[in-house]
Amino acid sequence: HAQHRSKQHAEEDLVREEDMDKFVDLSSYMNPACLTVLETAPLTRAYFLFRTLGLRHLPVVNFQNEVVGMITRSDLLHH
Repeated sequence: HAQHRSKQHAEEDLVREEDMDKFVDLSSYMNPACLTVLETAPLTRAYFLFRTLGLRHLPVVNFQNEVVGMITRSDLLHH
């Protein structure tokens, strides 16, 4: 009988308490020129970008170009 662990418990195991104040440089994995959508843009704009470009994630930014959210493909499947 295999014991199943909860998803939350498994996620807690990813980062140990003593590692919480450490940093990892992820800049080599970033795309600094990725497509974004303004937080005031209509949903149809985001949908168009997902459909035409095959996106999986789309950062949402404010007028200062600061990330304020993320739209995923599964978010749009519910609309």
